Order: sequence, then structure tokens, then C-alpha cells
Amino acid sequence: MGGKINFFEEYVKIVIEKCKVIRDIDGELFVLRVPSGDMKYPAFWVRDAFYIYESGLVEEGEIKNCLKLIASRQNGEKEIKLENGLIIPPFSIPDHINFDGGAVFFPGTYSSGENQGDGSFGFYPPHDDQYFFIEISYLYFKKTDDINLFKEEIDGITLIKRLEFAFEGYNIDRKTELPFSDLERHTVDWGFCDTVKKSGLLLFPSLLRYKSALSLKEIEEKIGDIKKSKGYQGKAERIKKNIIENFYDEKSGWFFSSTGCGKQFDVLGTLYAIYLGILDKEKEEMTIRVIFDGYKNNTCIDENGYVRHIPTYNDFDENTMWEKSLCEKGTYQNGGYWAFFTGFYIYALSKIDKNESRNLLENFINHILKERNKGAPYEWENLKTGKFSGCFYGASISLPWKIIKGIKLM
Repeated sequence: MGGKINFFEEYVKIVIEKCKVIRDIDGELFVLRVPSGDMKYPAFWVRDAFYIYESGLVEEGEIKNCLKLIASRQNGEKEIKLENGLIIPPFSIPDHINFDGGAVFFPGTYSSGENQGDGSFGFYPPHDDQYFFIEISYLYFKKTDDINLFKEEIDGITLIKRLEFAFEGYNIDRKTELPFSDLERHTVDWGFCDTVKKSGLLLFPSLLRYKSALSLKEIEEKIGDIKKSKGYQGKAERIKKNIIENFYDEKSGWFFSSTGCGKQFDVLGTLYAIYLGILDKEKEEMTIRVIFDGYKNNTCIDENGYVRHIPTYNDFDENTMWEKSLCEKGTYQNGGYWAFFTGFYIYALSKIDKNESRNLLENFINHILKERNKGAPYEWENLKTGKFSGCFYGASISLPWKIIKGIKLM
């Protein structure tokens, strides 16, 4: 296994280098990390960049420059109304930034102008990018201990203020502090479900909001604003409590993805909740057993270690996995198997059976060894149909690498 781990570490470097482009934006050269080495997505995506940065293999200077680029493209204090009823709320973070510097706030388009879609990908920007913006800042802070950057003004507003404004967000249920979506004028919960319509309170961005509250708590404490630090600690506790009360299903051990449309067992959300330590010991043990069963019974994961959004037994019906999706069943986010969360599955298994977590890791590495000439790891695949997409996908290897480094399976 040691030799395979060494290969994996070197291959992480190869893949994220394939995801590297250099572009001139506003007269300044930026090193940008695109989602995949095959340039399937030719732009700078905030969430994908963060997941690549989490590998620990990207220089601090690059992260700092891209953090400032994101901040410079953050919306201002006024709401912007686009064509087709789309709205960019104050201090929203772009979904992605084009190579010419144009800020695109909605998935499904590269248009940074007045027409950024017809609402198929939401009437408001996805809920997650503001939290990934905060997490990139936190990652930089933890790597450098550089507090001066947070006091620096970017287009007249300090970075820390931009983070605070971003955290306030939009479409937040103030009773619970959890993100929500209306059914008719929906908001995408996060980018890896941007072809899915959900309503009610939303699990995954709630988990991201919880993590970002804890991150801001640390940053504010370091800056010296103890009052704000305590405020974010209080919000984190409130969010955590309401996540459990609104999404955790004690009968099944799963977390639901939403409280309205799309109220189905969320594999990715459940894995991330375990990673964040959301549950008490008794509930966590039950949920990890459910995750273990999903691994052994092949209801959540394929033979290569790629993870499904929903267990196979919880599909909405025979025609679709999610209740409402833009994709054909068995493809992409509606039944494809994804590699970027394989590490979180390995983490959950390691809490109950180290040998099985090693087996899963080895299966994943074996697949890369077998198919690296075709572009593995892929963004997603479906072994039954033979379909896959997104070659040399950054997050598909950087996130698993981050996890296995942390739990020392080697």
C-alpha cells in the first residue's frame, strides 16, 4: 500500500498542475485553478478552487491573489436585477469568474451580462459560494497567520467586512439561521447539485454555514474583535442545533437533503456532517453503521469508490433519482457516481473499520492506476452505462488526498 500512497501523492500534484492556467485579468497575471485538466469548465470556479487549495499543495501567494480577485468581483451593497427575473443580492459571491474577469453569478452560463439564465439554475446565486469564499480566507489564515490581509481594503471595503457581509447571505431563515429555497423561484443549494431543484430548508449549505461561522469566529478572535467572535460562536451553536432538528432522521440514521422538494437521504450531506462532528456519540455511531452498510451493500458507492448523491433505494421514482432534476437519470448529478467525496466516505469508514477504509482507498487508487491514461480520476461516472465526464478532475483527487493525510491510513 505504501507504494500506491506515494503514487497517489505525486499524482495529486500532476492533476492539479493540469488544472492550472495563467490569465491576464485587468492587466495582472493570475494563476487560476480550473475544475478539470480537460478544460471542461473554462473558467475559475470558487468552490472547485477551494477544494484544490485544500490539497495543501498550492502556494500561499496564489491563494492570496485569487482571494483578492474573488473579493473584487463580489457584488456591492445594492441588489442587481437581471433579465428573466434573476436577482443578485447585495454582497453575493460569483459562481465563477471568466478568464476575461467577468463575474458570472449563476451556473449553466458563461454570460456575465444582463442575461445569466432563465431560472433553470435558480433565481438567486447558489447558496454555497459565499461560504467557500470565507473558507478560502480561513485556509489562507491558517497557512500564514496573516491578519493584515483581512484589514486591507479591496475596492474600498476591508476583506473582513466583505466576509461578514458574505456570511449574512440571502434567503436565510432567521428563526433557524439556515438557508432556504422557494419552490417556484428556487435557489440552488450548492454547486454540486446545481441541476437539482429543492425547496424548504437546505442541508448542505447549512453545513457550510456552520463551518464558516466557526471559521469567522477564529478570524475575528485573532483580529481582536472578541464580541464578534463570540457572536459567530453563538450562531454556529444555533445552526448546529437546528441542522439536527430539521434534517436528521432518527429512524434511518440519514440526514435529509431538504425539508420540502428533494427531501431524500443525502449521502454527501450525511458524510460531511460526520466529518464536521455534528452528531452526538450515539447518533453518530448509528449513522456510521448506515454508511458502512451502504458501502458493503453497494447502495451508495461503486466498485471504484465513487459516491452517489442518494442511496439507490431512496430514488424518487424509476424515472429520476432526485424529485426534480434537469438531468437524465443515471447521469451527472441525477444518479452519477462522484469521486470528490470519496475521501469523506473513507473518513467515515475509518471510524468503524480501518481495514475497510483502506480497502476503499485501494480500490480508488487502483482505478486511477488503471484508467489514468483516459483521464482518471473523473468528475463522475456510471459503470452500468459506461458514461463518465470531466477528466483529471481536481477535486476528485485533492479532497481525498486531504482526508487520507489527516487520518493516517498509510
